[in-house]
Order: sequence, then C-alpha cells, then structure tokens
Amino acid sequence: MTTFIEDIENYLDTEIVDDKDLVSIILRVGLSAYTKNPLNLMVKAPSSEGKSYAVNQVISLFPNEDVLFLGGMSPSALIHERGIIVDENDHPIEDRVDTLDNEIRQCHDTNRKRELEQQKRALLNNSRNLIDMGGKILVFLDTPDWNLWRKLKPILSHDRESIQFKVTDKTGKGTLMTKNTIIRGWPAVIYCSAKNEEGFPDWAEIETRFLIASPNTEIAKYKKANHLTATKQSIPHFAETMLCSDPRGKDRSKCYVGLLKKMICEISQDGNGVYNPFYRIIAELLPSNEGAMMRVAKQFFALCNLETFINSYQRCKIVYEKDQTKKECPIVSLHEIERTILLLGKPSHLPPDKVKFFEQVFEKAVAGKIDGEITSADLAVKYREITGKSTNPKKILENYLTPLYYAGVLASRTNPNDARGYLYKKISDIIKREFDYIREKIIEQSKADPLFVKTGIDELEKHSTGYTLYIIDKGRNTLPKEHLQEILLGQNQTNVTSSAQA
Repeated sequence: MTTFIEDIENYLDTEIVDDKDLVSIILRVGLSAYTKNPLNLMVKAPSSEGKSYAVNQVISLFPNEDVLFLGGMSPSALIHERGIIVDENDHPIEDRVDTLDNEIRQCHDTNRKRELEQQKRALLNNSRNLIDMGGKILVFLDTPDWNLWRKLKPILSHDRESIQFKVTDKTGKGTLMTKNTIIRGWPAVIYCSAKNEEGFPDWAEIETRFLIASPNTEIAKYKKANHLTATKQSIPHFAETMLCSDPRGKDRSKCYVGLLKKMICEISQDGNGVYNPFYRIIAELLPSNEGAMMRVAKQFFALCNLETFINSYQRCKIVYEKDQTKKECPIVSLHEIERTILLLGKPSHLPPDKVKFFEQVFEKAVAGKIDGEITSADLAVKYREITGKSTNPKKILENYLTPLYYAGVLASRTNPNDARGYLYKKISDIIKREFDYIREKIIEQSKADPLFVKTGIDELEKHSTGYTLYIIDKGRNTLPKEHLQEILLGQNQTNVTSSAQA
C-alpha cells in the first residue's frame, strides 16, 4: 500500500516525465511552508529544460490561497498586491476606515465632520502595510526586482520573524508619501532561473539560503516529453483514459496534499513537534569547516523533520500528557534520515547541471591537452559529442563557463590566437558534500550501544517538567523504551510490537 506522498509522486510522474528527483524536492519544499522552518529551493538550468513546467505542475496541487506566483516583482508591487492596512497592533483597519468614510459622507454637522476626519487621519498616520507570509509558497518564475531580493534576505534566512521597511508611493492626488511595511512570517520560496546571477551583488549571500536543484537534461527525457505533449494535444478529452492512466489522480493528489497540510500544521503548531534521537550523531558529522555550513545543518534537519511529519501516521510517537491533555510527537527513524540524504544528493555550491558539465564535458575535453586550456568552441564540439545535443560556443559560455568562473572553479585569459576569444583552465575542484556516512555512523553507534535511544528518552523525560511521557508504535500500542531503537532502525518492526503486546 502506498503512502500519501508516494501516491502524489506516482501521479506527478505521469505528468512530469523522467524527473523524479526534481518532483520530490519541489513537493517537499512546498509542504515545508506549513512547518516552523520552511525551505527555499532554487531550480537552475538553461532555458527550455522544464524548470517552470515542473514547478507549475507540482504547486498546482496546493491550495490556491497558499500560493503566490510572482514575476519580476518590485517591493512596491508586492505591497500593493498582497498587503493589508493595519494599526500599530497589527489589527486590520479597512472596516474602520470604511465606517468613518460613511459617517463623514452622511454628517451635516461641520464640527463633528472635522472630528471624524481627524480620527481618520490619525488612524491612517499610525497605520502600516502588513504582508503575512506564514504558510505561503512564493514562486518566482522569473527573476524578481533585485531590491526585492535584498528586502527578503532576512526572511529567506529566518533571521527575524518580521521585517519592516519603507516604500515611497504616490497618493491619489499624485503626491509622494512614505509607507511603513511589515513582512511577517516565513514562506517557502521556489525560484526558477536560467540566468547567471553569480556576478550580481550579494548573490553569494542569497544563494546559500537555498537548496539547489536542476531538471534532468538527458535526450531520452525530451523524447518522452514530446510523446506526452503529442498525446495531450491529439487525443480528445472524452477518451480520458488514453490521456491519463489515472484520470482522478490530480483530484486525489490535491486531497492528499490537504491531508498532509493538516497533519503538519497540527504537529508543528506549538513549535518543533518531532524528536530526533540521533541528533547528536548527525550534528557531530555534518560539515563545519566554514560559516555557510551552519545553513547546511539547518536545511538537513528541516528536511529530516519534514519527512517525519509526512510519515508521522506510520511512525512511533512520544505521547506527552499534562493536565489531562495529551499530545503526540513523532520520532525520527533511520528511514527519514536516509530519505533526507537521498533528497540532498551530493550538494555543492553549484547547480547539478553545472557540475555535470564540468565533470562529463570540461574535464574530458582538457584531459588530452598539455596546458589544460580550452576554448568555448572546442567545448561546444565536445558537448555535442558526449550529449548528442546541439549547442554553440555562446551557449557554452553563458550556461556553463561563466558560472564556473564566478564559482572559482575556472580561470580565463585572452586567447593569443584570437583576441576576441578566451582560454579556460581548471584552477580548483568542485567541492561536494556527501552525507552517506551519517547512516553508517548511526548504525555503528546503535550496535555499540543497543540502549542509546532509551537513554535519550530518559533524558527527555528528565527535562520535561510536569509532563508524563510514554511511547506508542504505529499501531498505537504502548511500547517499552528498550524496544524502540530496533524499530527506528527498521529491524523487527512487527515482531517487536507483538512481543511488547505479549
């Protein structure tokens, strides 16, 4: 029997061909909007590779009121489209302003009318625009105004729950006025880009706030996508099972997204709603050689917690009770950690398509050259030879060489044989962060100490003042703490439960 998330992914695989990894991460970033630590995703690849299509198809399953599709939007445009006017206590004032306007129109007493107008002015003078981003998914299908990126930086990194800034705008009479604006809450942000932003100011700061993914760019995918397009545009709507093997798949997937939203919101409403008994092992093993790695740790744990939310109805839980009120906290298992590692892949500071070009095209192209230098024209020839796809030196420069140059992987110099061209040379390796070893260390620690999970639960109990704690399995049977570890590692799940019941 498939889970909610598996059923959604199975449906999406019929709409987005050969891009399972991209579908999985977009879906989870969307769902992360309902947690206290939403994720941000940058989907990067050259034009026409299916970035926007994949994002649109996945995000179409989410409630319309939770999604904001944005283009090249400026800060002012965001305020106009999404802001509401509130007072100094963040209470909406639109109804109060409308009431005052009606009273002013109907008032015939000059003094009273003046008093009402003063009340309205005072209300508006102390007002500000509020944009609530909590539980929202921001989707940029085009590069936004650069000033908007700068305004959103603290939100993207979750530095502050709200940020305030001023925007100058025109009044109805054409005069300029300054508006105070508050952006509150943390949205999940998805950004599709075919451009090279590496040369933009502050881009390195912004990029570290995102997970980075790329669509599959293999020719086999293009062929399958063409067949899907041909079917959709050639078969009449009444032959629906020819158009789609699962005609009710989209409606069912929307329903499952709604159920997952409800589950996630309920578990995370009071703060972090999961317990990860392996957190100390993971924290010790995550890279820590530079400041940016602290964001990698946040992303790892946020994704791991999200996986636990998604699978919570199949997981063991801590029941914590106080004053006759019971709540449940799902426990992270090895499955969630493995899934997190798989979703993160082998991340680097570059998008996957750039890494793939460097490893499969650039390094092979310069392998036979004594000086290790090569032109964009020679790389275009090698690219066509290896991938079977058409390209030209300009595209190679824009899509691959420029990003690799700004990333410090390549250096360039003027070609002595062509004053208008350049020679490119590798000056450093692409550093990849691999997480596979985390799984092995957890298993190793578990073998060395079969009761270390129980010890962690005991510690949790010690610090949970006023709460009564006990463990239940996925069948809602009370579970002895000493049996929890082997269940979390995926061992003897049914046997342990039956022996506990006995």
